[in-house]
Amino acid sequence: MRGTVVDGKVLKDSRDRGVGMLRGARDFNPDSNLEDITSTPQFFLDRLKFRVETDLYRQQVEGADVGPGDREVTRAAAQRLPPTRNGGWAMFLDLGKDYGQWMRPYGTEGRRALELMAERFPLGIIPSTEAVLLVNRQTTTFMCYSHSIVEIRGLESEGRAKKAQGKQAMKETANAMAKLTIVPKPLKGSISDVMVQAMEQKVASEDDLVLLRCPVVLNQAVNMTDYSRPELVPDDRGLMSSAVKIIVTWDYITRLIHMLDGLEDKLKWPLIMQELSNTCHLEYRRAQGAYRRQMSLTPGVASTSFRRITTGEESKLAIKHLSSGFTVSSPQLHYILRLCHADTNHTGAAQWIQKLDDRNTRH
Repeated sequence: MRGTVVDGKVLKDSRDRGVGMLRGARDFNPDSNLEDITSTPQFFLDRLKFRVETDLYRQQVEGADVGPGDREVTRAAAQRLPPTRNGGWAMFLDLGKDYGQWMRPYGTEGRRALELMAERFPLGIIPSTEAVLLVNRQTTTFMCYSHSIVEIRGLESEGRAKKAQGKQAMKETANAMAKLTIVPKPLKGSISDVMVQAMEQKVASEDDLVLLRCPVVLNQAVNMTDYSRPELVPDDRGLMSSAVKIIVTWDYITRLIHMLDGLEDKLKWPLIMQELSNTCHLEYRRAQGAYRRQMSLTPGVASTSFRRITTGEESKLAIKHLSSGFTVSSPQLHYILRLCHADTNHTGAAQWIQKLDDRNTRH
């Protein structure tokens, strides 16, 4: 069991409250503790057999040996999570790829409709706070048993001694690197708050994709994209692929944030933070490019401030004038051009957006 986790720390018994990552293990997988697992060989085998032969619906309400189900195990932890801003839900009606799909109600009628569906299908429609922990519980359990099986099979291999030496060398390397001065800066907000915001952004992107299936909305979006394209050749597929790409990007951001939740490994933390930073930077540049195309539409405040540059087979938009020339004569245009400028990073963009919003509010 210690070989399946990075730091080698596992729960001593079912009453172990744990600290750090062990506290999360207590919430998601309390039956994976040394006292119970080493009691009899059948304890481990019964739970492994139950997970393999039982569908996920039944696992929600029932555990091995008629024990508590996944929802009952995680209910206490779910009550400690802050409620989502828009009261989202998750759908578990399909055991396929849509298992755990997020949904967000629109207005009072939409919320009431989801509440009625939840009453009719209590195992199929679940509030988002419970759904997050339910998926974590089932995913963590699957990973735990998968790694345990690998470790058990490794006990029979002839190269077990070499593997132990290799693990000891890796542990010494990890300890040495952990003592380096590369320490990640602490996040200003809690992991749970950032995770909820990222999930809401992902759900909003999925809602945009659903709206694009409406013929009227799709026709308007296609026309807008076509009129603002930098290429001379019409692009009849770029819109849909871009919509799907946004969802995938925010799904990846959500997964990276979830990996940081409770992570105490000093070696993994800076790597995941760097990957998260790189992904957010790519999403920021994508959003900036989309905004630049929107502002180049004719007629518009900034439509005459852009020109097209073609290099080889690629065309892109460039700003004609320096934004500083409009600081006094046209502050709105000045703010828009600053947002479109390639040198404006995410911190500067937040300031220019606030200034643009304040100006629009006053006028």
